[in-house]
Amino acid sequence: MKNAILFINFILWTTAGISHPYPPSQKDTLSFDEIRMWRNHTVSMSDNGDWYTVNYSLIDEPESQTDSTKYNLVEQKFKEYYGDDNQTDVLYICHSRDGIKFRIPDGSKPVFSPASDWIAYQVETESNDSEIENDDEEDKITIELKHLESDFTVKYESDANYSFLEDKKHFITTDENSLLIFDLEHRTEHFIGNIGEYLIDKKSKYITYTISTEDKRGNGIYIYDLRAMTTRALQTGNFIFSNLSWSTSKSSLASYKYNKVDGEIDYPNMQIVVISGIGSESIEYNEYSVNEINGLPENMGPAVNFDNYSNDITWSKDEERLFIKIREHDHNEENDEDETQASDEKSNVQIWHWNDQKLLSERMTEEENNKNEVYEAIFFRSTDSLVQLTGEQIQEMVISEGTDNWAIGKDNRKYLSDWDVERNDLYLINLETGNKRL
Repeated sequence: MKNAILFINFILWTTAGISHPYPPSQKDTLSFDEIRMWRNHTVSMSDNGDWYTVNYSLIDEPESQTDSTKYNLVEQKFKEYYGDDNQTDVLYICHSRDGIKFRIPDGSKPVFSPASDWIAYQVETESNDSEIENDDEEDKITIELKHLESDFTVKYESDANYSFLEDKKHFITTDENSLLIFDLEHRTEHFIGNIGEYLIDKKSKYITYTISTEDKRGNGIYIYDLRAMTTRALQTGNFIFSNLSWSTSKSSLASYKYNKVDGEIDYPNMQIVVISGIGSESIEYNEYSVNEINGLPENMGPAVNFDNYSNDITWSKDEERLFIKIREHDHNEENDEDETQASDEKSNVQIWHWNDQKLLSERMTEEENNKNEVYEAIFFRSTDSLVQLTGEQIQEMVISEGTDNWAIGKDNRKYLSDWDVERNDLYLINLETGNKRL
């Protein structure tokens, strides 16, 4: 047992990367209660190698006063082993030649800027409000942005996501409905609220976003020019704009434009919006009414983004085709009433035949899962037409890498089995025309 404790102590001070001047036998050993509060450390480095961080933390945080007492004892023993510069729950920001420059208590999640001159990190501190008696009160989270040479620091009390842009000139924080842009060179801020969606691309000088409010005032598609620090409205109106997508050249945008009736998307009046010539003096606007798209199956329409489901619009390289996802819907209220009445009159008896390829329980599960199923499709801008690619015949499609002209479709209907290996009929799909060949 003594040898086991000595071995554990050896791991504690060697895994931290710190040599110790005394053999473990000359120091007080840690008890197993103390060892349960095992410590962790992570390291990150700037792109130019001049700066790095070391973040020490306990894996098991104290949950009670007793644990807190043990925590302090552990900290005291760690101090004996590691010294003042290697305590837990501290983010150390170090220069590769000069050593520790900044100690950030309760700091975590450090991110260096691409130019290696700034660092951002998160600080979590306990609430000190004496009037709060709720033990479940959340701790305060602050995002700090620090210039490494001057120690100039900007602080935001927020738990938003944060990152540096690849242009080496901007830092952004984003939450569910807002975006803040910090210009690192001029040290100025630009705040955008009521954001629905946004796009940031290293090949574009713009941040593109939609505004989404309940009363639809100010709703639209906007671009913010990072260099000129100006905002331009591309399209506005009392609509919902979603599924924002850049073209390959970053000169065109696509989006869906629609409203809702009784909480459901108004597909008959839905439109696909394409805005071309962004960045030029003349911008071109095209709107395609979903109700007039040739080849769109009845009771189907574009699948919009919702919750955690992302139904992206993807552009072809020639920018003449849009790869979209479609889903079933029913906008006929009379049919809804008829189906509801028929459903009420239906027997609850379910029939299964021994020749059926799938068990009844499997079919019922699939029907429930398929209510929100989406299918791949191509929208041809020049002919205002659509070809559905996946569905009952082709259940899965794989697009060839490096091109948007060909894909392979899989059809397993003839080979369904509870015991055999997976088999498929394969189809070659021409993505320029939508034609399929076995």
